[in-house]
Amino acid sequence: MKHEHISGPLGNFIASKSRGSFPIPLKSAGYEIEVRSGLAEVRMIRTFRNDEDRPIEATLTFPVPFHAVVTRLEAKVDDRRLVGETKAKAVARESYEDAIDRGKPAVLHEELLRGLHMLSLANVAPGKEVEVTASFVMPVTLSDGNGEFRIPTTVGHVYGEAPFVDSDAPVVGGPVLKARVAVVASKGIAHVNGKSASAAVTARLDRPVDVRVVGLYEEKPEPVFGRAADGRKVSISFSPETARDVALDADLLLDVSGSMKMDYDSDGEVGTKWDAVIAGFLSASEKSFRKDDKVTVWSFSGSCRKHGTMSGDEVGKFVKDMPFDSGGTELQAAVSTVTLSRPETNVLLLTDGKSWNKIDVQQAVSTGARFTVILVGESSLETSVGYLAAMTGGQMFVVGSAGVHSAIVAAVASMRNVSSPVVPVNGKPETVSRRIAGTMIEAKWSDESAEAPAEASLSSAAAFAADLAIQGMKEEEAAQFAEAEGIVSHLTSIVLIDDEAEAVEGVPATRKVPLATPATEGAVFRSAALSQQVSYHASMADAGSRSFLSAAMPVRHFLIQEAVPPVFGGPNDWSIEDAAKELRRLRWRDVQTVLKLIDWDANPDALMKGDVSELPLEVSFPILRLSEVDEVAELARALNVTEDMAVILILADLYSAVSRTAERIARKGLAKADKMVLAKAKKALTA
Repeated sequence: MKHEHISGPLGNFIASKSRGSFPIPLKSAGYEIEVRSGLAEVRMIRTFRNDEDRPIEATLTFPVPFHAVVTRLEAKVDDRRLVGETKAKAVARESYEDAIDRGKPAVLHEELLRGLHMLSLANVAPGKEVEVTASFVMPVTLSDGNGEFRIPTTVGHVYGEAPFVDSDAPVVGGPVLKARVAVVASKGIAHVNGKSASAAVTARLDRPVDVRVVGLYEEKPEPVFGRAADGRKVSISFSPETARDVALDADLLLDVSGSMKMDYDSDGEVGTKWDAVIAGFLSASEKSFRKDDKVTVWSFSGSCRKHGTMSGDEVGKFVKDMPFDSGGTELQAAVSTVTLSRPETNVLLLTDGKSWNKIDVQQAVSTGARFTVILVGESSLETSVGYLAAMTGGQMFVVGSAGVHSAIVAAVASMRNVSSPVVPVNGKPETVSRRIAGTMIEAKWSDESAEAPAEASLSSAAAFAADLAIQGMKEEEAAQFAEAEGIVSHLTSIVLIDDEAEAVEGVPATRKVPLATPATEGAVFRSAALSQQVSYHASMADAGSRSFLSAAMPVRHFLIQEAVPPVFGGPNDWSIEDAAKELRRLRWRDVQTVLKLIDWDANPDALMKGDVSELPLEVSFPILRLSEVDEVAELARALNVTEDMAVILILADLYSAVSRTAERIARKGLAKADKMVLAKAKKALTA
């Protein structure tokens, strides 16, 4: 019986639906936001509850704004409030896993990629509720006295192989939560998703949270102040810039992959992202590109294609009539092609960023290239292209499909300014300047002992300044500085361990919290998911209906007498002896297929005991067959466990690089295993 493994968010969605009715542990979410001058501090408050009768681990992979910096992690358990500690990334993970082994509750916040984070809560006891607050600080886009920023809440389908283990991948298809959003601004009037935020506003988490503060500053934004970990005073100033009046010699790189043709429904307008791009260029052509600009147009999908060079006033019409490929999303190859086409190229990239493929940013930096990026769509992915823009000195604009024209105007204006690439920082930083979202941001560290003015201070200002400096530091110095300043980065995480809590037993069952399907892609995604899900259940229905093993019937007797004939095509009147002979003839040929069919997260304690009763037959058959291998029996005797349990422990060890739960099962069950005996058993199963 063939079972196809569907990868990516769609596969995760289907798998989550097929597992049964485990309660989703995330019960509520909210945002408390303070906007002061050019920075916004956001407190993400999430409440988790375990409604099951076993300890669980709740994990949530979610997007954050690309330039945001996570600065603090807190957890409220009963009447106790705990605060996390920043450690080197590997050390934080080790502390978290050690807490799991000891049965102690723990929380871990880590950055998977810039713009994509994961929150994990381990050993949440049955009936227990935990409130977790993660705080981040981010820059505000400043223009004409107003400030605005966007908080992404979900992701759409992303193509390619993700650069992290399957257990950490984002999952979509969950219920749409409504979050309470409260905004306090130092000046002006705040709006959330177009509504006045004089009181708290309710926002659906299947689309971004857009915040705009009208009248945030007057002629010039005020500086904000903070205090670094070493006691130095930190001041951050903001200078919104106007466009320079110079002609462009630029490259325009347009995404014409299939995802750009996905339907959206934004503000009542129905169309595709590519429709929005065309409309945006036609609308913005008179305000952005000029006749004396020279623009070379490229497009990419499965390959990158150069269309030619033209004057700026011809770009809008050319884009309107340009052919659309609807192919794959080879973003990395396209970036490389344009980067190498000529030195110091000035590139405007329009894409939805839906590719995990790693971009060779250093190649772009080495040629002097500069990338300005417009990300189109509410479910766009900021990770790779955001890093490309930041390192090469360009800017990134993230817009819904309805706002492409204004983004083009702002992006082209920014391309006329001098680039602002990351500058190397050696030793303790003293001054760091970067242009972000059209604003020159300058951070200064000084030894002044005077306290910062209370009315202009922000508790996380020093952390934001530290992140600006870290981007230009060598890895060892960056790791030390990030740990000292208490921020989450690609080198550091924040971990929190509740040592006072009562320990729980066993390996926690992992429950991946699904994000809501993006509202603008909901119909397309649900249609595809339903089609795949029907196919999935049709292929599994027969085996699934027989996965229950009667408690009164020995496992092997049931499999031989009841299951072998229908599954393997034998006659229904087979004798037990005939079926047993057929079982002996079977050989397990595809270890990886069987490994993928085991749901390690659903009930790890049952797996630890060698209980295969909840597994589909195409998994339990090989396990029971492999338990008869002599080397497995030898390992079972050495560990004083059953042969079935020994097989599961070996499989968990083989799959530990993919599944964190499998890793925990192997770590716990094989802790006292003789290495030579284990190696012999693994070789016997995989030869």
